[in-house]
Amino acid sequence: GSDSDDAVLGGTTTTNGGRTTGAAADPGDGWRVEGSEYVGRRVRRSIFDDDGKVAAYSDGVVAGWLPARDSDYLDAAGQPAALWHVKLDTGELAGDEEDLELDELLESLVPVVVGDDSARGAPS
Repeated sequence: GSDSDDAVLGGTTTTNGGRTTGAAADPGDGWRVEGSEYVGRRVRRSIFDDDGKVAAYSDGVVAGWLPARDSDYLDAAGQPAALWHVKLDTGELAGDEEDLELDELLESLVPVVVGDDSARGAPS
């Protein structure tokens, strides 16, 4: 730990389904890039219309995280909660960043397809 744990999140806030509305954070601002299996994973966030129906999606990557002991974010029960910092890079929200709690992260993860060789050239 460090003596600046109270400033780790800077000006970020988690509102509106996890969207950050404060200053953008990056791993250099205290976000950890090791110690979580989710860092580097792709996510897909739903964008809802006025009727609450999914209108579009934005994809991104988990760029960093904070364990509960280092986070100054409190969950609905008032307990410290871990956060995962997501940078969106496609769709309507491209360029936005979000801080997600574990349940939000898990519902947003894009499944990893085991044995999918499409990303690397298959031998001919």
